[in-house]
Amino acid sequence: MENNKSIYIIEDNTALQQIYSISFKKNGWEVYQSFDGLQALTEIFDVHPTVVLLDLMMPELDGFEFLETLKKNTSTPLFIVVNSNLTSEQDIQKAKMLGAHTYLKKSEYTGDQLVEKIESILKTRRS
Repeated sequence: MENNKSIYIIEDNTALQQIYSISFKKNGWEVYQSFDGLQALTEIFDVHPTVVLLDLMMPELDGFEFLETLKKNTSTPLFIVVNSNLTSEQDIQKAKMLGAHTYLKKSEYTGDQLVEKIESILKTRRS
């Protein structure tokens, strides 16, 4: 992958956010992060990340509200990967309908596996 890889991690669990941040940084990614969707909405267009890693269950503005707000208020394309433990088909379809490109089950990936998975998705998408 090219060198300009950046990710905006929106995750309210401090420990997970730290694990993800370390994993992406050690794999050459520039990392931006926030603990809720509201803060992310105010910053995300300033950094133009390659990928947005989005948790769904958060305070202030949850992942669904974040996706809904993005969809209503911008035409700027963002590559959004939902990373959540909500696994009902209804939640998955709702997230995708609101603009998520990929839906991953949080408990199935370590930080390093998450980096590998996202890099693989991006590589496939470019081919």
